Amino acid sequence: MSRATFFLRAAQLNILVLCGVLLGGFAFQFVSGELPCPLCMLQRHAMMLCALGPAFLIARARHGEMEYRDVATGYGLTVLAAVAGASVSVRQILLHIVPPDPGYGGTVLGLHVYTWALLVFVAETAMQ
Repeated sequence: MSRATFFLRAAQLNILVLCGVLLGGFAFQFVSGELPCPLCMLQRHAMMLCALGPAFLIARARHGEMEYRDVATGYGLTVLAAVAGASVSVRQILLHIVPPDPGYGGTVLGLHVYTWALLVFVAETAMQ
């Protein structure tokens, strides 16, 4: 498998995973009947922007050879969006870190959705 094919497959998988995470967040919101707070909406926007980098790589691959500059641009877009989303997630976690505060919204596997968002953003930066 060539490097271009590897980068293309990784970009496709990245978009699928991000779409799955967003779909899970929307499903959790609609099933539990909770309204998202403004910080949650910013985190969702950052996740959508994280998918912009791999989408750029896929678009460049359709036009022929990908250069390392294209790969760096795509991954750079993803890292910038993930850092922005992680900062919003950390802000929301710090708002609810005081012990008597139950946090905002329900939990999934013992963690709040904004904590899961931080883990997704960290994974996005580590994967790049």
